[in-house]
Amino acid sequence: MNKKFEKLFLTFILLFALIPLHAFAQGEIKLWIDGNYVESDAAPFIEESRTLVPLRVISENLGLSVDWNGETKEVTISNGEENYIFLIGEKYYEKSDSQIPMDAAPKIVSDRTFVPIRVIAELFNKEVNWDNANRTVVIGSGYNFAPPVKDPVQKNLEPKKEAENLPTATKPNTLVSNNTGNGSNFNTYDIPTTAQYVGNSSKKKLHLGSCGSTKKIAPHNRVVFSSREEAINAGYVPCKRCNP
Repeated sequence: MNKKFEKLFLTFILLFALIPLHAFAQGEIKLWIDGNYVESDAAPFIEESRTLVPLRVISENLGLSVDWNGETKEVTISNGEENYIFLIGEKYYEKSDSQIPMDAAPKIVSDRTFVPIRVIAELFNKEVNWDNANRTVVIGSGYNFAPPVKDPVQKNLEPKKEAENLPTATKPNTLVSNNTGNGSNFNTYDIPTTAQYVGNSSKKKLHLGSCGSTKKIAPHNRVVFSSREEAINAGYVPCKRCNP
């Protein structure tokens, strides 16, 4: 029984060791400084709409020195020329003899001092951004923000509406006529090759069948009349060239 327990225990340990570490960090805020992601045992977090980041990790990656005074709970950051003092729980930091306000007070979480990222921009003159898509605090320039995903262009997938009930001219001398204006009421007529009176419905002009203008009339605009009077009564004006 003990041997079986030992085997199960060893199996559990091996499976646990194979689980990727980043599986536990899913959803955590990442930190990017001057071209590189910074690893830390204390991840940034958001509190009261302010993103707090580990002070020591940031300052050391920017080439600054950090000292901690446990008695006074003060953090001193130095760039070689200026000293910056942060007090835990206070919404300001000290520079020389001045107190400069901050958005949020530094706080200690898991033995790490966290400060709002706005302070980083003020002290180190660095550009600070927030990549919401990847939950990343960006300090410095050169970060490749993932382009926003655009909504796919909605194409009109509806089939084109075909003209309904449109007759097709099957012979070269077929006229398609629609005198009623109703898209579904069409009449077809055969145009004799020797037609004497041919009208242009688009211009309301009447021509002789032998007129040169007759050949230029589009088939769907040709109207054949049996007499000149019929065309005149229909509102057609005789052509001045052929004088039908």
